[in-house]
Amino acid sequence: MTGRGSTVDDDEEPSLRSIWDAADDEDALDPLRLIDPDVSPVDPIPRSAGSGPEAWLDAEAALARPLAEAVEAFARLDERLRAWDAAHARAAVERLALGQAAALLWAEGAPVEVERLSLWGASRIGRSSEEDAGLARAAWAARRLARGRWTLASAGALARFEGRTPRCEGEGDSGGCDDFSASWGAFARVRGGAWIAAAESWAAEVRGLRAAHRFTQGCVAERAWRLSGLSDATAVVEPAVAAMKIAARAGRGGAPFAPLARRRTPGGERPVERLRGFYADLATGCAEALVALERLQSWRLRADDAVADLTGRTPRLLVALLGQRVAVSAQDASEAGGVSVSAAQRNLALLAERGVAREISRQGRFRMWAASP
Repeated sequence: MTGRGSTVDDDEEPSLRSIWDAADDEDALDPLRLIDPDVSPVDPIPRSAGSGPEAWLDAEAALARPLAEAVEAFARLDERLRAWDAAHARAAVERLALGQAAALLWAEGAPVEVERLSLWGASRIGRSSEEDAGLARAAWAARRLARGRWTLASAGALARFEGRTPRCEGEGDSGGCDDFSASWGAFARVRGGAWIAAAESWAAEVRGLRAAHRFTQGCVAERAWRLSGLSDATAVVEPAVAAMKIAARAGRGGAPFAPLARRRTPGGERPVERLRGFYADLATGCAEALVALERLQSWRLRADDAVADLTGRTPRLLVALLGQRVAVSAQDASEAGGVSVSAAQRNLALLAERGVAREISRQGRFRMWAASP
C-alpha cells in the first residue's frame, strides 16, 4: 500500500500559473466558498478528544480494508489525471478544486455558487462588498487545492500556505511578532506569537505520525487544526484543505489534492471512528471526482462534434477555452481567437445555440459563458 512511512515536509513543487493563481500581493486577501444543495454541515470535533500517535496507528491497522478502498479510489483518480495531457489535466483539476471549495463553504453554512466564484476569480464580479470575504476565501481554497505540493511542517510553512506575512524580524522569536496579515479578518482567529505557538503545535502533531499512511496523516491534520486553535471548532475550510493536500502525497502527482465527499461522514471521538469516516469520505470524494472527469470528457467530444461543420479556427479555439476554464468572458475569447470582442460574442452565441455553451452572466461588457453539460 503506498503513501506510508515518509515525512510531511517535502519541498514545495513549482506549478504553472493559471486563472486561479493570484499575484504575489493578491494572496494577502486569502481564504473560501461554493454550493451543492445535497451537502450537509459536518459535526465539530469534541475538544476533549485526545489521542497519541500509537492510538492512530492502531486504528489504521484495524481499518486495513477501508484504507485500501480509499487508496484504490484515489489511485484511479491520480492515474486518470496523469494519463491526460498537461493542459486538460490542469483544467480538470481546477474544476475539481472549485467544486470541492463549494462543498466546504456550504458545510460552513455560507453557500456561494461555483459560477459566481468563477466570475469573481476571473473578473472580480461579485454581488456585494459583504460577499467579497467569502469569495476571497473560496478563491484561496481553489488555488491551494489546484496547486502542487506544499510544505506544511512548520509555522513558517503554514504561514505561507495561509498567505500570512509575519510582521517581525528574526526567525523563531515569536514574541517579536505583533501580528500577521489582517486580510483574513474574522477568520484570523489568533495572531502573532499565539498563532505561531498554535501552528507549531499542529505541525508537531502531524510530524508525530510519519509512520502512518498519508490518509491517516490527513485525518489527524484536519482534527488537530481545530484542536490547536488555528480556527474555530466549527471551521471546515482551512483544516479540510490542509488535510486534502497532505493526503494527496499518497499519489504519484496526478492529483494535487485528495477529494473529500461532498457530504461528509459524521465523525466520532475515537481514532477508529474518525479514521473510518475520513477513509470513506476520501473513497466517495474520489469516485465523485471521476464522475466529474467523465462528464468533462463527454462534453469535449460532444463539443468537437458540434463545431465539426464550421469553417475557421475560432469555434474550435473557443471550445478548447471553454474546456479549460469554468467561465469565459468575451474578452478572453477575443484574445484566444485573435478576433474582435463582437466576433467572439457571435461565436460564443453560436456555440450556445448548438448546446455546448451557455451564458452565465448578462452584465454588459462583463458577459460570461461556460460549457453546457
